[in-house]
Amino acid sequence: MKKSFFKNFYNNITALPIPYDSSAILGKKYFETEIFKTLRRFSRRYLNLFIKGQCKLEQAHILSEHKKILWIFLSMPQIGDSLMDLSSRILLSNKKVDIFSQPVVCNLMKYDQYFNELISNQEDLRNRHYDLIIIDAFISKSLRIKNKYFKKIPFVSMARFFGGPEFNRTLFSFSRMHDLLKTSNTIEDIKKDAKLTLALPQNLNQQIKHSSKIITIAVGGVHPFKTYAKWDRVIARLIEEYPDFKFIIVGSKNGIEDGKKIQQACAVDNYVGKLSIFETANIIKQSDLFICADGGLMHIANAMNTPVLALFANDIWPQTKTTGLKNSKALYHTESVNRIAPEKILSAFDEAIFNLQGHIALPPLCQVATRHSSQMFRERYMSKQ
Repeated sequence: MKKSFFKNFYNNITALPIPYDSSAILGKKYFETEIFKTLRRFSRRYLNLFIKGQCKLEQAHILSEHKKILWIFLSMPQIGDSLMDLSSRILLSNKKVDIFSQPVVCNLMKYDQYFNELISNQEDLRNRHYDLIIIDAFISKSLRIKNKYFKKIPFVSMARFFGGPEFNRTLFSFSRMHDLLKTSNTIEDIKKDAKLTLALPQNLNQQIKHSSKIITIAVGGVHPFKTYAKWDRVIARLIEEYPDFKFIIVGSKNGIEDGKKIQQACAVDNYVGKLSIFETANIIKQSDLFICADGGLMHIANAMNTPVLALFANDIWPQTKTTGLKNSKALYHTESVNRIAPEKILSAFDEAIFNLQGHIALPPLCQVATRHSSQMFRERYMSKQ
């Protein structure tokens, strides 16, 4: 009895706050996380809410009278996580929604049609009135802003007490927002509609002209386990086997050295470390296929509706990151993306290109593909040209 009570209590404080089965959204089971760490985090956050008198102000739903809303978003300043966590903002198009977040997030949303005003300076929050506050989660920095500037205003929270394990942020964002808005959509309906969006400035006029396919590859990275170090070998083989394709490499400053190395060995257009995030997105938007390891640019490709061949590893499961991706493929290794052989990437590329021609999709071979099957795809592709 006590064990059952404890398990129910634990599930209640760690479960994603949605009225659906979370198995489609979570990457792991709850009890694979640290129990005592989770309980300690919950106790600290609940006491913070209780002492500040905020518990009674939490609302179950966003109502019609909540016309002017502030979304406090301080959880994840990374590009990819921000695009996923904020993806459901499109469901609030009939509201006037401002966002308070870090400068990197505000810059990402600079041309967004759904956010009314982007605020990154705390002082700009003074003397503002809102009907409702959306808090990303019950984390101290978000609650601190709420208590300091909007102590008496009602609020809802997206993730509430949930702090892990890894989950499908896009699908959760849409599921939670549908629940807050009291729609009648089922989880299957939500899966069909969940997607990422990113608005680009209208003055981007860089057009890539090429008679055949345009392939863009992202190089560099922050975390070693998801930074692929063999792109030079992959790209050299791709150029050899698809000489009529145009190959472009992009990335941030952490990929500059890799970009130089690749450019010295291969005929590629090198834009690594040279473009803004919006200029990079514009190139990805014009590409027929985007190849990358899991990261912010993969999610930008998703928002641009560009097919993706992506590499994943470790505790980053493809199913938690690929919602909304169309005609895309994923390769995964339990330890590091660098354990994914170039041969497997080449095989997956062959199949992706073949499927992009509008032919009947073949059974997925990403995990077991060999260069024998790859040669078959390439020959069949060439026979159609």
